[in-house]
Amino acid sequence: DGSPLAFETLSDLEITQAKLTSLRTQYVSKHRRIEVGSSYQTITGMYAAPVANSRDGQGAPFEDDRGEWPTFGEEQLDKVESARRMREAEMGLAITSPLFFLKEGHRQITLTLQFVNESASVYLDLMQDLAKNRYNGEVYDAFQAVFPLSNERRNLSLLYTGPRGWVEVPPFKVRIAPYNPSQEEEWRQWNPYQLVLQFDLEPGQPAFTAFDAAIHTGERMATKLPVLKIVLNHEVQPYAYSFLRELEIQSVDIEVSADGVRDLHLYNEGGRLDPHQPFTPFGALPAQGSYLLIGNSEIFRKPLTDLKIHIEWHQIPPTSRHFNTHYEAYGREAGITWNSFMVGLSALSGHQFKPEAEEERAQMPLFTPVNMDEDQEAIPLRKTLIGPIDLVRLAIRPDPELGTLGPYTQETQTGFLRLELTQPEAAFGHHIYQDAFTKAITHNALPKNQESQVAVPNQPYTPIIKQLTLSYEARARLDLTASGQQEGRPEQLFHLHPFGVSSIYSRGRRRIDPLYLLPQYREDGYLYIGLSDIQAPETLSLLFQLTVSQTRDHSRFKRPEITWSYLTRNEWVPFAPEHHLLDTTEGFTRTGLVQLYLPREISTRNDIMPAGTYWLRVAVAGDTEVLCHALDVRPQATVVRWVADPFPERLAHPLPAGRISQLSTRHADVQAVQQPFPSFYGQPAEDDKAYFGRVSERLRHKNRAISPWDIERICLDQFHTLQQVKCITHLTHPDYLDAGSDIVLAVVPGTNDSPDPRRPRVNFRTLQEVQDRLARHMSPFAHRKLKVHNPQYEYIRIYANMRFVEGANNGQTLQRLAQAVTEYLCPWMHDPSHPLNLGTGLSEDVLLNFIKGLDFVVGVWDFSLLHIWFDEDRERYVIRDTSRENDMVSIIQPRPWGVLIPDDDHQIRIIGPKYDEYEDSMKVQNLKSSIPFQGYKDITLDAEPYQIRIRRREQPQAPSSSTDKPFTLKINL
Repeated sequence: DGSPLAFETLSDLEITQAKLTSLRTQYVSKHRRIEVGSSYQTITGMYAAPVANSRDGQGAPFEDDRGEWPTFGEEQLDKVESARRMREAEMGLAITSPLFFLKEGHRQITLTLQFVNESASVYLDLMQDLAKNRYNGEVYDAFQAVFPLSNERRNLSLLYTGPRGWVEVPPFKVRIAPYNPSQEEEWRQWNPYQLVLQFDLEPGQPAFTAFDAAIHTGERMATKLPVLKIVLNHEVQPYAYSFLRELEIQSVDIEVSADGVRDLHLYNEGGRLDPHQPFTPFGALPAQGSYLLIGNSEIFRKPLTDLKIHIEWHQIPPTSRHFNTHYEAYGREAGITWNSFMVGLSALSGHQFKPEAEEERAQMPLFTPVNMDEDQEAIPLRKTLIGPIDLVRLAIRPDPELGTLGPYTQETQTGFLRLELTQPEAAFGHHIYQDAFTKAITHNALPKNQESQVAVPNQPYTPIIKQLTLSYEARARLDLTASGQQEGRPEQLFHLHPFGVSSIYSRGRRRIDPLYLLPQYREDGYLYIGLSDIQAPETLSLLFQLTVSQTRDHSRFKRPEITWSYLTRNEWVPFAPEHHLLDTTEGFTRTGLVQLYLPREISTRNDIMPAGTYWLRVAVAGDTEVLCHALDVRPQATVVRWVADPFPERLAHPLPAGRISQLSTRHADVQAVQQPFPSFYGQPAEDDKAYFGRVSERLRHKNRAISPWDIERICLDQFHTLQQVKCITHLTHPDYLDAGSDIVLAVVPGTNDSPDPRRPRVNFRTLQEVQDRLARHMSPFAHRKLKVHNPQYEYIRIYANMRFVEGANNGQTLQRLAQAVTEYLCPWMHDPSHPLNLGTGLSEDVLLNFIKGLDFVVGVWDFSLLHIWFDEDRERYVIRDTSRENDMVSIIQPRPWGVLIPDDDHQIRIIGPKYDEYEDSMKVQNLKSSIPFQGYKDITLDAEPYQIRIRRREQPQAPSSSTDKPFTLKINL
């Protein structure tokens, strides 16, 4: 009426500049239907929503202002894409190392993770239990079941930093074993204290490159080295988290090998050479002391354990016999044979070629055949190698930060090998050829030597290399024990969290203790609250506007434990008890306020969550479905109470949102006052009728709850927010409850705060309060059997062929039909005082006649109903199909605490005039065996098998004037 209303706060409020900037959720899935053979309940997946307060968890806006979201996440398995509000969370381990600089060729990487023996007890228990249940005690068979290699997917995915982003290693290339797969089979044995990952990259696959945050998105790692990620894969069960979570890393061995390294910088005395064209390694006139420089940054970045130089020669004498024959005329004193050629090897490291002294350099044959023929006189020389090389003598000091090699100059400090031709003294004979040739020609020209001709020497072979490649192996061992610190090591280890990363090993030191293989998430659901403009220490007041549309239906469930924490230096620190100032949400079971004292230690310098934000975390240990979904979270919130005025009738209805808009006395520091939601708990004064009714009931039941009537009246008297109560016992419903079984009390709220107007519900805390309050009025024996219950909503889905009036065979008419059915079955939607039809059945023919009576419906054929409800005690769906029944009249009867409401997904087929009852009925029978329901792809996976069969109800009488053509539409409201 325009008159002002006064409200007062119930407590002081410290108003700050704090703003809420982000809401994120994480859910730890333990789906009951995924069974791996273990006696234990294992984790089956991990889900995350970066924008929890959105329609899809990724930021899509809600369709209306009543959009709710799961406060601590929810199960996503088998949900259709449009119903998913979370995505698979990345969980795993990342390793950075200079050994991963692997650009080309055939590459193999082997990671050996060694675990602390004591930490493997859970891993062993799970493996042994699985082996006992499924594999006759064979633990290795259980290991192969947990980490299957027989299909094309692995439950551990490997990704590395490539030139264009993250590159996934082809799963069929990944080998997972408790031993090194490269070992001979007789040396292989089950080792529960290690896990080995090995994979190969073919020459055509992308190179490992240094981490670049601009390219390798999704991670924030302080490194310039290549990264290898080990990520748990949701697509393959069992999900490995339960098996690996407790393992503590003791050491990590990284072994790499590369064959066919061609990215080389080549120089000889004449300058730079093109490795892609045939080249003369020792120049056009090779001599003793001629050299070849081979530059490659890859081999100088890592600690080598093996190195070989592979050479394919161009136009060389094909075999050792041909080579020796070629030089036979040079004479023995020249000493030129295929195996007389030696090279001295040195390496440029630390601005010096080492070994410095010539006599200390390793002398190696220039022509070491790759393939030794049985005929030792005809050894093929086209492909040879130099190696294995004595790496100790080279004394290479690995430089992890070595970049791309530049041109070789006198200032070059590292990155080059030097091959110096040391034997034979005559080299390839270029400097003695002219003398030998002259002597032979002169000798043969003399008449006296006609009978003693000598062979004229062939022109000396000028060595030409067609292709030169390197192959090498390298290894690094990270000792991660507390006593095994290795200062200055370049390798790093990171935990991969759903919303960030954390460094757990860097510069040779461990950053956490104990050092787990995977991030630790021991609760079942998480809510992350991001804040800005915090001036800690300060008090924060948060409003949680919650809704009950998805909570558990009865009071027997246990309320989960709630833990509040704040983030500082990548560590979640629980709030001290004295810093929990207020919680009227009763553990997120009802709308209310939470007030916290934010300590000075809270900071924005973190990596496991987005940086630049202050983070709070609410962790839930237990059944998250007991707790409410959220509509909104607001900072700077308080509760105000109406100051009584001469018009108490105002309390008959809630005060709509937005009516409270200003302070009675303006304050310069307060910019605005908002009332985002309607008022609650208002109750007008008791009138005479209510008073005499209450007294009469009290005199009858004498405050003792003995009969169902007593329980109902006491409950309504004690809880004014309830509108309807129904008590169900064995005496009232013997078909549903056995003698001595539960007493079910179904309660209906007076005000429906659920976004779905068809389904009024009370929150879990109210269910518990009713349960606890009735303990004062019931005998202990009876109270132990009491189960306070929300109405169990049971769904009706219509299957039918229909024809509408001419011109109305369209989707809009289908929506009108759905709305009419909803209003017929749910009259309380438009009349809040109308009681719910608890336990009221529905005749299939009554609903059919109602639909036929609609003014836009011409005819209905092949009509049947699907009755669907979820049994929480057995955790399974129950499905009834009336078309399977032989009764001429089917009655849908809900449980006594059940309410029939229409489903959102009726299957209506619009037909035209040319309707063949037999042919078209068969088409309707071709329905998919799966049943999508409430966002899930197929609820038959959790129910008894069934098949929809269509029973003809009425012969069609098509109007001759109708010209509509038949088509099918699926309703999604």
